[in-house]
Formats: sequence, C-alpha cells, structure tokens
Amino acid sequence: MRKMAVVASTLAFGVEDYEILKLKRGNERICVARMCCYWMMMRDGEMSSIRVGLCFKRDHASALNGCRKINHILELDHKSGFSGQVKKALQYFNAFREKQRENQNKRRIQELENAL
Repeated sequence: MRKMAVVASTLAFGVEDYEILKLKRGNERICVARMCCYWMMMRDGEMSSIRVGLCFKRDHASALNGCRKINHILELDHKSGFSGQVKKALQYFNAFREKQRENQNKRRIQELENAL
C-alpha cells in the first residue's frame, strides 16, 4: 500500500519517490506529498497511525499530524492550491487499489478453478 501511495503522490505533486521516502525535511511540496501519503494510507481506517509511521520510518504522531494537515488543506482549499493535487493523488491511489483488487479477485477465481 505504501508503494501505491508514494507513486500516486509523485505523479500528482511532481516530486521523486526518494524525496518522499528519504528526505527528513524538504520544501513545502515534498512535505505535503508525504503527508498526502499518510492520509491516503490511513483513510477509511485501513492502516493505523503506528503502521503508517513505521512505513515511513517516523513515529505515529507524524502520521496523525500529516493527516490533520491534509484535512485542513482539503477543507480550507489553501496552501498554494495543493488541494487539487491531493485530490489528483487520491484519484491515482484509488485507481491503483482498484487494479490491485481486480488482480486479487482474478487470482482467487483461478485458485478455485484449479482446486476443482
């Protein structure tokens, strides 16, 4: 899931994956892209803040703070127009997840057919 979130953010924000994963600090665009990853992974309760923090070698408070900031960006539509990029990243992320679900379902059907 981390890989899908990072790729979605890199496409939407125009940053490199190593900038999101490796840099401790960066410019505002990189920070918002990283927080967007946290938000997408925690959205709908799919991952806990502790797990998200571990994925990015940070603590759970960083993940919670990032999610809170992304929610503010979306609610207030501020931060130099980042809300459009967050929405675009979410579209990419949802498309990746849908493709992953399709592939999982195909594998399950194939396993069932092979078992018969």
